[in-house]
Amino acid sequence: MKFRFTRKTWYFLLIVSAAFSLAEALGWLFGESMGFLSQLAFAAAGMAVLFLAAQKELGPDGRPGKTANPFSGKYMIAFFALLVSYVLFGAKMAARMTLFWPVLAWVEYKRGMNVGAQMKLLCFSEVIQMGLLLAQMQTGIGWTARILWVLVCITRGWLGVTLYKASKE
Repeated sequence: MKFRFTRKTWYFLLIVSAAFSLAEALGWLFGESMGFLSQLAFAAAGMAVLFLAAQKELGPDGRPGKTANPFSGKYMIAFFALLVSYVLFGAKMAARMTLFWPVLAWVEYKRGMNVGAQMKLLCFSEVIQMGLLLAQMQTGIGWTARILWVLVCITRGWLGVTLYKASKE
């Protein structure tokens, strides 16, 4: 049995990351603290983007592993956005307070993937969610921020599923 890791593998990790975030968001919506899921989401997203940066492009003959990835630097920007959120906001808030997903959508859009709608919705929802969360941290997290967090996680999952389905490898 031979394992073959392709872009679909790493896109699946992004779907797993979004699923962990969604499960944590649903728990948070109903008053349960499931911070370990946030850490698993962070780890899955980090692994996915690092492996996407290392993934070799198809060569001119169509065989994998022949050409360096011209988008490695842009993937590393997405990874650093994830790390900065972890350093600034800690493990519990890193998944909620990150620009990783919009940056990743931008990189995939630049690669030629058809994720324009997901990128726009992610940018809008992530920024609104972060602003609302910051505004409500002083007075207590309200239902609006909790519901919006669930919607943000669904949008992240939509991006992951779209990338997974569009991958030709």
